[in-house]
Amino acid sequence: MKNIIFAYENCDTEYVAICEGDDYWTDPLKLQKQVDFLEANKDYSLSFTRARIKKEPEDLLMEDPNGKYFENNESKIDFSLDLFSGGWHVVTQTLVFRTSAFKMNRIFQYKYLRDAHVFIELLRNGKGVCLNFFSAVYRVHSGGLHTSASTLKAARTASQCYKELYHKNKEIPQLKRKYYSFHKNYVEELLEHNKTSTALWQAILFGIDTNDMGFIKAYVLKIFKKKKG
Repeated sequence: MKNIIFAYENCDTEYVAICEGDDYWTDPLKLQKQVDFLEANKDYSLSFTRARIKKEPEDLLMEDPNGKYFENNESKIDFSLDLFSGGWHVVTQTLVFRTSAFKMNRIFQYKYLRDAHVFIELLRNGKGVCLNFFSAVYRVHSGGLHTSASTLKAARTASQCYKELYHKNKEIPQLKRKYYSFHKNYVEELLEHNKTSTALWQAILFGIDTNDMGFIKAYVLKIFKKKKG
Protein backbone atom coordinates (compact mmCIF):
# COMPACT_ATOMS: atom_id res chain seq x y z
CA MET A 1 0.00 0.00 0.00
CA LYS A 2 2.79 2.45 0.89
CA ASN A 3 4.45 1.76 -2.45
CA ILE A 4 1.20 2.40 -4.36
CA ILE A 5 0.63 5.71 -2.56
CA PHE A 6 4.25 6.76 -3.12
CA ALA A 7 4.03 5.93 -6.83
CA TYR A 8 0.77 7.81 -7.41
CA GLU A 9 1.89 10.85 -5.43
CA ASN A 10 4.94 11.16 -7.68
CA CYS A 11 3.01 11.01 -10.96
CA ASP A 12 3.08 14.60 -12.22
CA THR A 13 2.64 13.79 -15.91
CA GLU A 14 -0.47 14.28 -18.05
CA TYR A 15 -1.02 10.52 -18.32
CA VAL A 16 -0.24 7.49 -16.17
CA ALA A 17 0.28 3.91 -17.37
CA ILE A 18 0.35 0.87 -15.10
CA CYS A 19 2.43 -2.28 -15.44
CA GLU A 20 2.74 -4.42 -12.33
CA GLY A 21 6.04 -6.10 -11.60
CA ASP A 22 5.26 -9.68 -12.64
CA ASP A 23 3.49 -8.77 -15.90
CA TYR A 24 4.74 -7.31 -19.17
CA TRP A 25 3.70 -5.30 -22.22
CA THR A 26 3.88 -6.86 -25.68
CA ASP A 27 2.90 -4.14 -28.17
CA PRO A 28 5.67 -1.60 -28.88
CA LEU A 29 3.06 1.04 -29.81
CA LYS A 30 0.80 0.38 -26.83
CA LEU A 31 1.29 3.71 -25.09
CA GLN A 32 1.18 5.72 -28.31
CA LYS A 33 -2.14 4.19 -29.41
CA GLN A 34 -3.79 4.79 -26.06
CA VAL A 35 -2.48 8.33 -25.60
CA ASP A 36 -3.49 9.19 -29.19
CA PHE A 37 -7.04 8.10 -28.37
CA LEU A 38 -7.17 10.15 -25.16
CA GLU A 39 -5.69 13.17 -26.91
CA ALA A 40 -8.41 13.00 -29.56
CA ASN A 41 -11.22 12.32 -27.07
CA LYS A 42 -11.02 14.72 -24.14
CA ASP A 43 -14.24 13.40 -22.53
CA TYR A 44 -12.55 10.05 -21.83
CA SER A 45 -10.59 9.61 -18.62
CA LEU A 46 -9.17 6.13 -19.26
CA SER A 47 -8.28 3.62 -21.90
CA PHE A 48 -7.26 0.01 -21.64
CA THR A 49 -6.86 -2.92 -24.04
CA ARG A 50 -7.22 -6.66 -24.41
CA ALA A 51 -4.63 -8.89 -22.75
CA ARG A 52 -3.42 -12.45 -22.73
CA ILE A 53 -3.21 -14.50 -19.55
CA LYS A 54 -0.19 -16.72 -18.96
CA LYS A 55 -0.65 -19.58 -16.50
CA GLU A 56 2.52 -20.83 -14.90
CA PRO A 57 4.19 -23.24 -14.52
CA GLU A 58 2.05 -24.83 -17.27
CA ASP A 59 3.22 -22.07 -19.65
CA LEU A 60 -0.34 -21.85 -20.98
CA LEU A 61 -1.22 -18.63 -22.84
CA MET A 62 -4.89 -17.69 -23.21
CA GLU A 63 -6.90 -14.66 -24.30
CA ASP A 64 -8.79 -12.68 -21.69
CA PRO A 65 -12.53 -13.51 -21.49
CA ASN A 66 -13.58 -10.22 -23.11
CA GLY A 67 -13.64 -11.56 -26.65
CA LYS A 68 -17.43 -12.01 -26.37
CA TYR A 69 -17.80 -8.22 -26.40
CA PHE A 70 -16.00 -7.95 -29.75
CA GLU A 71 -18.08 -10.41 -31.80
CA ASN A 72 -18.15 -8.04 -34.78
CA ASN A 73 -14.46 -7.16 -34.48
CA GLU A 74 -15.20 -3.67 -33.16
CA SER A 75 -12.13 -1.46 -32.92
CA LYS A 76 -13.22 -0.25 -29.49
CA ILE A 77 -16.01 -0.53 -26.95
CA ASP A 78 -17.00 2.18 -24.52
CA PHE A 79 -16.48 1.00 -20.97
CA SER A 80 -19.14 2.02 -18.46
CA LEU A 81 -20.05 1.37 -14.84
CA ASP A 82 -22.71 -1.03 -16.12
CA LEU A 83 -20.09 -3.12 -17.93
CA PHE A 84 -17.78 -2.90 -14.92
CA SER A 85 -20.48 -4.21 -12.59
CA GLY A 86 -21.48 -6.89 -15.08
CA GLY A 87 -18.23 -8.80 -14.75
CA TRP A 88 -15.96 -7.36 -17.46
CA HIS A 89 -12.45 -8.66 -16.89
CA VAL A 90 -10.17 -5.62 -16.65
CA VAL A 91 -6.45 -6.31 -16.89
CA THR A 92 -4.97 -3.38 -14.99
CA GLN A 93 -1.53 -3.47 -16.58
CA THR A 94 -3.10 -2.32 -19.86
CA LEU A 95 -4.50 0.85 -18.26
CA VAL A 96 -3.57 4.38 -19.34
CA PHE A 97 -5.47 7.22 -17.68
CA ARG A 98 -5.65 10.99 -17.58
CA THR A 99 -4.01 12.29 -14.39
CA SER A 100 -6.48 15.18 -14.08
CA ALA A 101 -9.33 12.65 -13.70
CA PHE A 102 -7.64 10.87 -10.82
CA LYS A 103 -8.42 12.40 -7.42
CA MET A 104 -5.86 10.98 -5.00
CA ASN A 105 -7.54 12.44 -1.92
CA ARG A 106 -10.59 10.28 -2.70
CA ILE A 107 -8.60 7.16 -3.53
CA PHE A 108 -6.53 7.14 -0.35
CA GLN A 109 -9.55 7.38 1.94
CA TYR A 110 -10.11 3.65 1.41
CA LYS A 111 -8.80 0.98 3.75
CA TYR A 112 -9.15 -1.81 1.17
CA LEU A 113 -7.61 -0.04 -1.81
CA ARG A 114 -7.71 -2.19 -4.97
CA ASP A 115 -7.67 -1.72 -8.74
CA ALA A 116 -11.47 -1.41 -8.67
CA HIS A 117 -11.20 1.83 -6.68
CA VAL A 118 -9.02 3.38 -9.38
CA PHE A 119 -11.51 2.46 -12.12
CA ILE A 120 -14.49 3.73 -10.13
CA GLU A 121 -12.81 7.07 -9.48
CA LEU A 122 -11.80 7.49 -13.13
CA LEU A 123 -15.30 6.61 -14.37
CA ARG A 124 -16.75 9.22 -12.02
CA ASN A 125 -14.77 11.82 -13.94
CA GLY A 126 -15.05 10.72 -17.55
CA LYS A 127 -15.75 7.89 -19.95
CA GLY A 128 -13.71 4.74 -20.46
CA VAL A 129 -12.78 2.73 -23.54
CA CYS A 130 -11.36 -0.70 -24.28
CA LEU A 131 -9.31 -0.70 -27.48
CA ASN A 132 -9.41 -3.96 -29.40
CA PHE A 133 -5.78 -5.01 -29.53
CA PHE A 134 -3.58 -7.13 -27.26
CA SER A 135 -0.97 -5.07 -25.45
CA ALA A 136 0.11 -7.09 -22.40
CA VAL A 137 0.46 -10.44 -20.70
CA TYR A 138 -0.92 -11.03 -17.22
CA ARG A 139 1.00 -13.78 -15.41
CA VAL A 140 -0.89 -16.09 -13.04
CA HIS A 141 1.45 -17.97 -10.71
CA SER A 142 1.66 -19.16 -7.13
CA GLY A 143 3.76 -16.18 -6.08
CA GLY A 144 1.11 -13.64 -7.08
CA LEU A 145 -0.74 -11.68 -4.41
CA HIS A 146 -4.19 -12.92 -5.42
CA THR A 147 -3.35 -16.45 -6.52
CA SER A 148 -1.43 -17.21 -3.33
CA ALA A 149 -4.33 -16.20 -1.05
CA SER A 150 -6.73 -18.84 0.16
CA THR A 151 -10.11 -18.79 -1.54
CA LEU A 152 -11.86 -17.97 1.74
CA LYS A 153 -9.49 -15.14 2.61
CA ALA A 154 -9.71 -13.75 -0.93
CA ALA A 155 -13.53 -13.89 -0.83
CA ARG A 156 -13.62 -12.07 2.51
CA THR A 157 -11.27 -9.35 1.29
CA ALA A 158 -13.28 -8.84 -1.91
CA SER A 159 -16.47 -8.50 0.11
CA GLN A 160 -14.87 -5.94 2.42
CA CYS A 161 -13.53 -4.05 -0.58
CA TYR A 162 -16.91 -3.69 -2.26
CA LYS A 163 -18.72 -3.01 1.00
CA GLU A 164 -16.45 -0.01 1.49
CA LEU A 165 -16.90 1.13 -2.11
CA TYR A 166 -20.69 0.80 -1.81
CA HIS A 167 -20.89 2.82 1.41
CA LYS A 168 -18.70 5.65 0.15
CA ASN A 169 -20.39 5.86 -3.28
CA LYS A 170 -24.09 5.15 -2.72
CA GLU A 171 -24.95 7.42 -5.64
CA ILE A 172 -23.51 4.70 -7.93
CA PRO A 173 -26.17 1.93 -8.01
CA GLN A 174 -23.89 -0.50 -9.86
CA LEU A 175 -21.74 -0.85 -6.75
CA LYS A 176 -24.59 -2.41 -4.82
CA ARG A 177 -24.69 -5.18 -7.44
CA LYS A 178 -20.94 -5.73 -7.10
CA TYR A 179 -21.21 -5.78 -3.31
CA TYR A 180 -24.05 -8.31 -3.55
CA SER A 181 -22.09 -10.53 -5.92
CA PHE A 182 -18.88 -10.59 -3.88
CA HIS A 183 -20.57 -10.94 -0.52
CA LYS A 184 -22.67 -13.82 -1.83
CA ASN A 185 -19.46 -15.50 -2.96
CA TYR A 186 -18.01 -14.96 0.53
CA VAL A 187 -21.04 -16.58 2.20
CA GLU A 188 -20.82 -19.50 -0.24
CA GLU A 189 -17.12 -19.93 0.58
CA LEU A 190 -17.94 -19.97 4.30
CA LEU A 191 -20.47 -22.73 3.69
CA GLU A 192 -17.95 -24.62 1.57
CA HIS A 193 -15.54 -24.48 4.52
CA ASN A 194 -18.31 -25.66 6.90
CA LYS A 195 -18.38 -22.33 8.75
CA THR A 196 -22.18 -22.39 8.94
CA SER A 197 -22.68 -20.02 11.87
CA THR A 198 -20.39 -17.38 10.35
CA ALA A 199 -22.14 -17.76 6.98
CA LEU A 200 -25.53 -17.18 8.59
CA TRP A 201 -24.25 -14.16 10.50
CA GLN A 202 -22.70 -12.67 7.34
CA ALA A 203 -25.97 -13.21 5.44
CA ILE A 204 -27.88 -11.38 8.19
CA LEU A 205 -25.39 -8.51 8.29
CA PHE A 206 -25.57 -8.04 4.53
CA GLY A 207 -29.37 -8.13 4.51
CA ILE A 208 -29.57 -5.48 7.23
CA ASP A 209 -26.83 -3.39 5.62
CA THR A 210 -28.55 -3.25 2.21
CA ASN A 211 -32.17 -3.69 3.36
CA ASP A 212 -32.31 -6.99 1.45
CA MET A 213 -34.38 -9.32 3.58
CA GLY A 214 -34.61 -11.75 0.66
CA PHE A 215 -30.87 -12.41 0.97
CA ILE A 216 -31.30 -13.36 4.62
CA LYS A 217 -34.30 -15.57 3.91
CA ALA A 218 -32.54 -17.40 1.07
CA TYR A 219 -29.56 -18.33 3.24
CA VAL A 220 -31.60 -19.18 6.32
CA LEU A 221 -33.47 -21.71 4.16
CA LYS A 222 -30.29 -22.95 2.51
CA ILE A 223 -28.49 -23.45 5.82
CA PHE A 224 -31.57 -25.10 7.38
CA LYS A 225 -31.76 -27.58 4.49
CA LYS A 226 -27.99 -28.20 4.71
CA LYS A 227 -28.22 -29.04 8.43
CA LYS A 228 -31.35 -31.13 7.95
CA GLY A 229 -29.70 -33.08 5.16
